[in-house]
Amino acid sequence: MPSDRRGRRPGDDHRFVALCWLYSSDGEVQRIGSALHDLQGARTEADYRLSEPRPEDPDEASFWVSEADRLIRRLGRAFEDGSRCQRIATRLQSLERDGTLEALLDDRY
Repeated sequence: MPSDRRGRRPGDDHRFVALCWLYSSDGEVQRIGSALHDLQGARTEADYRLSEPRPEDPDEASFWVSEADRLIRRLGRAFEDGSRCQRIATRLQSLERDGTLEALLDDRY
């Protein structure tokens, strides 16, 4: 996990989780990973690009909160199937063992 290693930057844990979903080999979970990547970008904009007024808009903020809730529910449904969950876990363990996930994180996808 990225936070266990030196030299990680703020947000790496979020990027690591999104990468896991993006490379899970499960289409629905990959789409969730892509949406999480978008959500992280919106959060970064809100937290660090203070001159950008859009994140302060109540409708914009409400959209992203709703999106986060929707993604949580979608991910929960995706992992209700035990065999599907096992396939994803096996894939991610393989990518972690061979260093692919760390390499992707280091490339700042």
